[in-house]
Amino acid sequence: MITHNSIWAAIDSIAERYNLSPSGLARAAGLDATTFNKSKRFTSGGRQRWPSTESIAKVLEATGASFDELMNLLVSMDVHSNVFERSIPLIDMDLAGKGDYFDAEGIPLVEAWDQIHFPEIQDEDMFALEVVVDGYQPVYWAGDILVISPQAEKRRGDRVVVRYSDGQVKAHLFMRHSLKRLELASLQNYNETEFVDLTKIDWIYRIVWVRQ
Repeated sequence: MITHNSIWAAIDSIAERYNLSPSGLARAAGLDATTFNKSKRFTSGGRQRWPSTESIAKVLEATGASFDELMNLLVSMDVHSNVFERSIPLIDMDLAGKGDYFDAEGIPLVEAWDQIHFPEIQDEDMFALEVVVDGYQPVYWAGDILVISPQAEKRRGDRVVVRYSDGQVKAHLFMRHSLKRLELASLQNYNETEFVDLTKIDWIYRIVWVRQ
């Protein structure tokens, strides 16, 4: 069975076999250098993004790898054994604003957290927050898991989680970042925006995936 996890793992394996990074493989195939980056494997809303058949064909042509080689790699990926899965910290959004759950840099202190399996580790500091209120409907519902990447670049229109200095943790739509403040929009109404001084914010991180 070809899964999102196995096809990307196979592409990574081909790159490694031919002594290339994912970016180097993309360039060799005549594609944009970021095409195979881990940050491109999910949309900003958390949906899986698959490589196109054209990009796969260009990879095989550029490396000289055969289609059988690719298929053998896919078959060898035992995705049901969680070989490629790792764990990331999980906590509910209310608790994330209380106590010492983050260090001074906004990185989880994992000893106090639960854990969940997650197949695509995009940065070593990723963590997950469980939505515990219904205030984000219909975008998010209580029980949804938001996977957060502190290192992911934020662009206008991305969904983000903000921890305020008063302990509140909220999800927003990212609009703009100036030297002194952020512009954030409501997930229920993108026309409702607010400006928040940076002095009132501990951190703002991008939501890279959602488990609903």
